[in-house]
Amino acid sequence: MKILFVNIPYTGHIIPTLGLAEELIRRGHKVSYILSEDWRSKIEAIGADFIPYNEKMKTSDEIEKLCYLTAYITGLEVGKGYELLIYEAWFFLGEALGAKLNIPTIKLFTTFALNKNVAHDLICESNNLKVFLDEEIRIWHTKHLVREIEIKENDFLDEMIYNIPDMNIVFTSKWFQVDAESFDKRYNFVGASISMNETSSFIETQISDSNPIIYISLGTIYNKQLNFYKACIHEFANKNYNVIISVGSKYSIKSFGKLPKNIYVFPYVPQKEILKKTLLFITHGGMNSINEALYYGVPMIVIPQDADQPFNARRVKEMNLGTCIQIDDILNNLYLTVEKTINDRKISKNVQYAQKQLQNAGGIKKAADLIEGCLSC
Repeated sequence: MKILFVNIPYTGHIIPTLGLAEELIRRGHKVSYILSEDWRSKIEAIGADFIPYNEKMKTSDEIEKLCYLTAYITGLEVGKGYELLIYEAWFFLGEALGAKLNIPTIKLFTTFALNKNVAHDLICESNNLKVFLDEEIRIWHTKHLVREIEIKENDFLDEMIYNIPDMNIVFTSKWFQVDAESFDKRYNFVGASISMNETSSFIETQISDSNPIIYISLGTIYNKQLNFYKACIHEFANKNYNVIISVGSKYSIKSFGKLPKNIYVFPYVPQKEILKKTLLFITHGGMNSINEALYYGVPMIVIPQDADQPFNARRVKEMNLGTCIQIDDILNNLYLTVEKTINDRKISKNVQYAQKQLQNAGGIKKAADLIEGCLSC
């Protein structure tokens, strides 16, 4: 079976899809993946054929304006001969592309599944998305993104919500999904996208003692927070924790000076390996990070920045899976918040329940089974 994946070039929307693509390849399917050039090595590493966008985008402004149209046009150019299109939900032109190619489609949700109510609440919580509460702005923005492409709805949000295929795969558990009962049988909740093939000896080679691990990461986009990282180093210096901080590529490790012996700062780390052995995760609240933490039974302190993170953080708080706090507040009482969260028995019990729900949801193998079942119909 020849399968074409199409996505937008944002890490949180890509990472959960890679394990699924790899599993489909392992089962004998031929998978190609359309994405921006900077993802070539990661796509080729899983065994997929990499197809770059037909237009290069250098700045974040160019990416925001052009990635949807460029991904669509690239799909039209190369899509002949494929038997199935799989796309991430925020590539809202997926159904239009599938119709043009005359092939069936499957939508992947790397965020919560969206309906009108969930999308409205998500947008309300986000500073940079709140402008899209205005329908006229959504319609104008959509015209600017799609240009001459015909879509069923006149704004991107309605296109995402109402123009859906018969098969939608959601990378979280139904238990954790917001407003879960409103989603019909077309939505399949498969849990976190965790590949069992991933192995690493990162912790063994980097940390020499057995003290509990606290892991800190603000993700890949909203991570320019030097004062926050320095406050963490100060708060945890010489405490009985090993603290691993992932700071991204914006800072040199030298920016942090001489580190206490229990503090470890890296640009990037193998997150899932670390979470397997982590006592507490201090996170920005990206959906992937939350799902991975819960899969490994790790309570969280969520420090949301923007996009869907405030909405995700609200859900963590609602389900009592950790503590939610703003970055300016946590600088004043970080250590006390950590101790309180670690020692909260209700949080611990809820996290254990959430872990079972995610681990029993089936993951990428269940997702692959659903796709193969769809193909055989």
